[in-house]
Amino acid sequence: MITKEITDSFVSGDLKAFEMVYKGTFKTIYQLVYRMTSNRQDTEDLTHDIYVRAYEKRSLYRKEKAGLTTWLYRIAVNFTLNALRSRKRWAKESFIDNMGAAEALIENLGDSELMEELLKLLNPDFKACLIMREVEERPYGEIADMLKISIGTVRSRINRGRSQLKKLFKARTRR
Repeated sequence: MITKEITDSFVSGDLKAFEMVYKGTFKTIYQLVYRMTSNRQDTEDLTHDIYVRAYEKRSLYRKEKAGLTTWLYRIAVNFTLNALRSRKRWAKESFIDNMGAAEALIENLGDSELMEELLKLLNPDFKACLIMREVEERPYGEIADMLKISIGTVRSRINRGRSQLKKLFKARTRR
């Protein structure tokens, strides 16, 4: 648990507090980044860079706006999305009408390797929103706050992500 005292010490630059923040949030941040990249080496590199960035930007943290874990989560999502965009790994596909919830699709897949493969192909913006909503079960408002986008944009990205996922699944299962 990251207390107010730990948070204040972290913001002041206390390395012991930073270590406590790191230990208290590492698993969550690592899992998020891995879900977004599906690559262990990238996850390790990005997670390291995320914590370096958080420490460098600690003076920008505003406790009245969000909890420290939420702030770190936002840094992780944005940093990972930027890394994925800059590497041009993700091809964008056009909007397709929603053909069913991703959750139902996931339940019917039964093959986690196939799901990981399909998630790698999703647009990173859609993927981030889908993971936060479907896997982590975060409310739309929290996702919007973390990504600094409107709730309507969150809903649109989730809808588009679900559609892309369904289209990709159908294309793979027809082979």
